[in-house]
Amino acid sequence: MSIVAQLYAARWVLVAAVFVLYCASQYRTYKRLAAFKGPISTGWSEIWHTRAILGLRSHLKYKEVNDEYGKSIVIM
Repeated sequence: MSIVAQLYAARWVLVAAVFVLYCASQYRTYKRLAAFKGPISTGWSEIWHTRAILGLRSHLKYKEVNDEYGKSIVIM
């Protein structure tokens, strides 16, 4: 059996492993940013940021968030 056939046979295991690694990476990022206040979804995904950029009004969105949550200073 060739390596390609073996990889094809194990494709769902590989997809699951990549998905688990992605989730672990997102969780790690969320935990690092959890000390800062802000919209909850921004710790898990880039959707909020992408919508702000594609809407061409990101400067207003960032000002709204800054006004609502204030400046976050974390001393570690």
